[in-house]
Amino acid sequence: GLQVAPVLGSRSTTLRLQLGGYSGRPLQAGDDLPIEEHLTLPGYYHRHTKGSAPVSKDTTATISVLKGPQWDWFDPASRESFLDTTYTVSNQSDRMGYRLSGPTLPVPDQSMLSAATVMGAIQIPASGQPIVLMADRQTTGGYPLLAVIASADLPTFTQLAPGQTVQFNLIDQAEAQTRLEEGRRTINQLAQKLRSAAFLPPYGITRVANQRIATLFEEE
Repeated sequence: GLQVAPVLGSRSTTLRLQLGGYSGRPLQAGDDLPIEEHLTLPGYYHRHTKGSAPVSKDTTATISVLKGPQWDWFDPASRESFLDTTYTVSNQSDRMGYRLSGPTLPVPDQSMLSAATVMGAIQIPASGQPIVLMADRQTTGGYPLLAVIASADLPTFTQLAPGQTVQFNLIDQAEAQTRLEEGRRTINQLAQKLRSAAFLPPYGITRVANQRIATLFEEE
């Protein structure tokens, strides 16, 4: 990883507070990043797994959501508009929240007490433009939460970059739970494959030695 001074036990960057990371600021062209020294075994270069690539910049991501606590506060037309709209990730997005650009949603005229927030909650502020709360979100919020991203789709959503587009698909809790369990099984299977691969030939440095021995026999 990066060899930067940890702040509060983390090497991540909080741009709003100018803390951590590389001098607490965004990376710029020409920055020299100190990398921690690491060692590898040549024989392990061939070991790899097939993983899904991040969503292409030319493709609209489809992200599943569940109804939020204030889903019923929004009229049917607003809910339908939310699900039918292709939103664009704003340049103002950060680790606190991803701001989405699209048609303005009417904000309910009801007042609410501040309530706890969760990762992936989609709140609708006074601007009518959705904000998806992320890792550095506030612990409580006072805006209505229209929907919440399904846990299984959070890894895909968090890989979206500013300018990429996204649509939301409504699912129920049972389907969300099923997809989450499927994702966990996939991770467990991958972990098992990696553990098993450690005991398959070639065995790192031994492989290099075997190649040299084979060369000697070929020369004879």
